[in-house]
Amino acid sequence: MSSYNYLNNHIGPVYSFPIRIGGFIVAIIGLVISSTFGWNILFGIVLIFAGLYFATSATGILIDVPNRSVKHYTSRFYIQFGKWKEYPTYRFISIIRRNKRKRAFYKEQNDLGESAYRYEIYFVSRSHRGKTLLEIAWSREDAEFRAKRYCEMFPAELVEYEPPTKTKESAERKKGHRQSKRVDE
Repeated sequence: MSSYNYLNNHIGPVYSFPIRIGGFIVAIIGLVISSTFGWNILFGIVLIFAGLYFATSATGILIDVPNRSVKHYTSRFYIQFGKWKEYPTYRFISIIRRNKRKRAFYKEQNDLGESAYRYEIYFVSRSHRGKTLLEIAWSREDAEFRAKRYCEMFPAELVEYEPPTKTKESAERKKGHRQSKRVDE
């Protein structure tokens, strides 16, 4: 099948910015070391691969529309690793608002008026227990636009996300099951 049938939603790098820059620096040092002769060549090659591992690792999502399947992948050295899974029961698309993660490296005042949230677009099942990430958007308007685009592309309906809740009865039943298991032991 041609790669043009896939939607490739690149989520982003696995490692933070300083680690990626450090990976490039280590790879350059490995290149310099491997340019010498002797046993340093092997050490330089190891440094090159280690540096490129940290510098080029990324995550993303491939969506195969005709075959109705999704692949969450991790890319190492620009080679994608992940498994395809079907989404036949997911007939709904929902937007979930999440807090952006603040890293100690980037603790600056937010003077640019950016939102403190990110918006994740998911395929969800009827009960909203099963969900598959489709894409991440950084504004509510962009997330709604992309979710409507997915609704047109797939036979799906845009719904508000309602997280699955535990009922009091199911929690008591689970607690009773655990206690009876301990008594039997």
